Amino acid sequence: MDSGSDSDERPRFLVVTVGARPAFHAVVAAALSGLAEPPDDGPEGTRTGRRLVTGVPGPVPAPPDHADWHTVVSRARRYLDRVVPDATVRHLGAGSFPEAARALAAARAGRRDDDLLALVLVETDGPGRQPDEAVTAGLALLGDALDGVRHTFTSRTVLVYDRAPLGRTLIAGPYGRRQLPDRDWVLASDVVVAFTDWVQLDYASSALRGSSAAGPSLLGGELAAFLDARAGARWGLHYYTGSVVSGLIGDLEEHAARAGNPVLRGPSEHSLACGALARWQLDGAPFLIVVTSGMIDEFRGTLANLRESRARGFIVCADSSPGAWFPF
Repeated sequence: MDSGSDSDERPRFLVVTVGARPAFHAVVAAALSGLAEPPDDGPEGTRTGRRLVTGVPGPVPAPPDHADWHTVVSRARRYLDRVVPDATVRHLGAGSFPEAARALAAARAGRRDDDLLALVLVETDGPGRQPDEAVTAGLALLGDALDGVRHTFTSRTVLVYDRAPLGRTLIAGPYGRRQLPDRDWVLASDVVVAFTDWVQLDYASSALRGSSAAGPSLLGGELAAFLDARAGARWGLHYYTGSVVSGLIGDLEEHAARAGNPVLRGPSEHSLACGALARWQLDGAPFLIVVTSGMIDEFRGTLANLRESRARGFIVCADSSPGAWFPF
């Protein structure tokens, strides 16, 4: 954790903060410092672990000292230690979107093309909301400066903080609105959650999807072959997607498209089990249901009905490792 050079070759995640108040940038830097390893005395090139490089003037602020903050950051670190144990988090702070675009361009000079934009955090001026057009135009400036950097502007990766009430209606857009917390430890916790969510849902899951493309999953192939031998094109694939099972689902969808098996979706796990029960009772067709462990309770009593009807099939329920950030 330091504010010096970040010229080593480890993965680099970019976090951009935009706002007029220095205190806003300082709280974000303090939050990110809670995820980094403490500095050591070794040579620059030999440092391991997550590093924070921030443009906040002066020493990096200390993380908050609050019981709930410690709970959040300890769980986040447990997950990050397993998924990204060695990385650089580059924090860029600016008073406006044009300044942030210039800071990004300077930080990108001479870098490889493997930088990743993690978060854009914006604090608006005054008590009111910043017009949507201003945020959209600012993101366009950042997009130009991020040419060649993998990034997505979504309600999960771009957070706009202001003191205006959120209201009853929220219109979907390329960013999310948050009411600025009055307490620094709450804002710092929100930053840690947003960053860890990005690692799990964008960085780690894309890596898993990329690695699964090397070949079909063994489990999917064996289950499909077993059902093919007994039911041909009659058995149905029922799934509710999740990052843990996305590779398996993709392989089974391709198999179903080639063989002509029906692929049945639904708004919940309960609906998948209902569909499997109906197809068994009407057509005698077996099923293959794929879900994640976080929603197993959504099956409710339908599993009992499947059992009573002697329906045949498989349910694949992906379980998360003990160190998971969120189990879905």
